[in-house]
Amino acid sequence: MTLTFSSGATHEVALRAAFLPGMSSRDIELPGPARAIRKVDLVYSRLIGGGTAKITLLGRGL
Repeated sequence: MTLTFSSGATHEVALRAAFLPGMSSRDIELPGPARAIRKVDLVYSRLIGGGTAKITLLGRGL
């Protein structure tokens, strides 16, 4: 996963799991001061059996 901040800086986050319906990742602590996230890029591959991905992003304001 790659986060792009409003300044244009990016931060790579390694997600090392296959997520099943209802699962979530760990809380992700971001380094540095608070800043706005402009974009989140996720790369995924299709698992055996196909299907579609539904992703919900949750954030916590400071």
